[in-house]
Amino acid sequence: MTDALASAIRSYLDKPFVLFGHSMGAIIAFELARKLRRDHNILPECLIVSARIAPHVPIPRPPINKLPQEQFVEGLKRLDGTPKEVLEDKGLMKLIMPLLRADLAVHEEYAYTPEPPLKCDILAFGGLHDPEASREGVAGWRNHTEGKFLSRMVPGGHFYIQAAQSLFLRLLSSELYQVIRNIKRAEPVTEEVVIQA
Repeated sequence: MTDALASAIRSYLDKPFVLFGHSMGAIIAFELARKLRRDHNILPECLIVSARIAPHVPIPRPPINKLPQEQFVEGLKRLDGTPKEVLEDKGLMKLIMPLLRADLAVHEEYAYTPEPPLKCDILAFGGLHDPEASREGVAGWRNHTEGKFLSRMVPGGHFYIQAAQSLFLRLLSSELYQVIRNIKRAEPVTEEVVIQA
């Protein structure tokens, strides 16, 4: 997956850029950043991860991607990211089930391989009530950078980017503005902010 992504974006990397990923996408963005460093000696200005514990921390629940259909659907309900109408539509579920299983397999079967920390900044977002990514799990991303590390915990669960969308987008915009203003590296910093609704 990262081979295909790196190839697709390579021609755009002559300008400063950031990588963002939510949940499974956070691991993909992280591995893409490491691939770009290994293969091209290029890094994003900032790696922005969301709703995912640090790569070296195992996910806090048993995998569901290989469960029989009924149990798999129950597992999806507990994750609270698939609309009820979709879960109850047997025809649609038959169509998208392989995609959901594949996505969850990437997330649940990911195996971290140690490499030196990235030199780019990392901004880690998390939901205050996310059973998939606790505050401590999100804070663990600080181990993967020699640059600046910021943690932003916002109201909501695993899909807070939908439930608290306007707040999340304001925070993300503000942080991106800071990245643009601070293209030149600052001393490494660690900071955590918890935002209560």
